[in-house]
Amino acid sequence: MAKQAQKGLSGNAAIPHQIHIAYLVTNINNNLFFSKNLKFKNNICSAETKVPKVDNKQPDVLIFDPRTSNSEKIWIEVCKKQRGLLQGDKDKINLAFKRLPHLKEGFIFVYERNEWLKYRRTKMDFIRSSKSTWLGLDLADLVNTIHPQSWFKP
Repeated sequence: MAKQAQKGLSGNAAIPHQIHIAYLVTNINNNLFFSKNLKFKNNICSAETKVPKVDNKQPDVLIFDPRTSNSEKIWIEVCKKQRGLLQGDKDKINLAFKRLPHLKEGFIFVYERNEWLKYRRTKMDFIRSSKSTWLGLDLADLVNTIHPQSWFKP
């Protein structure tokens, strides 16, 4: 029955992809809004927000201050395990870091492998890590309770 319901839905990305984005946006916003840390004041987390300085690319998840320009803090891409998609997301984050000198962190979450990659500006490479220094939390904790792949099995 659930498989039938999924077939009727459409969009640019798979349902599990959208579910992970929704969990990240919701949980990051909860952390931002309820934190007493002043550096989080006025920052929000949103999905698919165009970034003009990066050729209007749209990160899956972006943390920024909507009141000011040059305020992007964290760029997150969510992808499946496919090598071509992963490389495309790496290229997008590399471009973001070249064009946004104020960007603090970049991550890729490969949900089919439950793997996180973190971009290091100093070395211009990716390491396996889900720990956000700027947020002071482990991003994996925000999605480790969901398993959307099992939601659509008969």
